[in-house]
Amino acid sequence: MILPVLGAREIIKWTPSTRTFRLARTVGLSLTVALAMGHALYTARGYRGRWWASIPRAGAANLRPLVLWAAQHTAPTDVLAVEAESAVYLYTGRHTVPVHTFTVQQYFTPRTAEQEADVISGVLAHYHVDAVAVTTRTVRDATKLLATRTPPLLTPTDTFPGGIVLTPTHR
Repeated sequence: MILPVLGAREIIKWTPSTRTFRLARTVGLSLTVALAMGHALYTARGYRGRWWASIPRAGAANLRPLVLWAAQHTAPTDVLAVEAESAVYLYTGRHTVPVHTFTVQQYFTPRTAEQEADVISGVLAHYHVDAVAVTTRTVRDATKLLATRTPPLLTPTDTFPGGIVLTPTHR
């Protein structure tokens, strides 16, 4: 909100000498006011709808079983490959690595289970992972592919509500 205010202040202080610049000043000031009003409207709607509360509730419902499983079934020295690795680390103190990578392309085309399996294989090749715990459908399908390969890279060992736990076979 501070940028439109600072911009409007500079536009108001500006005293153009030609008609074209005076028109540009008027247009710039109008756009700045429209931007500020749009931001204020968006903020008011957010407060009215309590938007800040909707995201954590949805995320917490999905993360809670994973975090509880990690806290109750792993040793503090274990390294876990999980989705939401920062939350698992924060709430359990377990060392974590992401089970997938983040790329711009994912916003346009979601990865297939086969592509996710390749990413997980890379994680397993580069890190000493004690367990892989996943919840989303595509990543779960990817771990199942790795568990059915010959030789299998993962072995299913446990479940938790909405998720599956696998252990690397090379351990």
